[in-house]
Amino acid sequence: MKTLEKLQNAGIITKKETLHPKYIPALDSWNFEDGEQKIRTFHWRPNGRSARDYTDRIKEILHIMEIHYEEGNDAPKGGKNGYFVHIPLAMNYFHVKRLKEIIENS
Repeated sequence: MKTLEKLQNAGIITKKETLHPKYIPALDSWNFEDGEQKIRTFHWRPNGRSARDYTDRIKEILHIMEIHYEEGNDAPKGGKNGYFVHIPLAMNYFHVKRLKEIIENS
């Protein structure tokens, strides 16, 4: 089964090949310009009073796409704000490129 079909079956991508709306905020902080591909998984809401943890959604997407990733935390005290998922670009170039196209079309 192709990766795109797997993502559609899991409900992550729609039939129009756009990212399902509930997954868009999870990948908002992904910086494609960096050589270091980091996705921040913890986001504060605009009001600053509540936060969302998208760790599970991001890991689900990466697992289905068979993208190797490493988890880390660069917060000084190890808090949730510093948690990230790191994707070595060289190892996953074609999968990351396809995911980037899907995100940009959404």
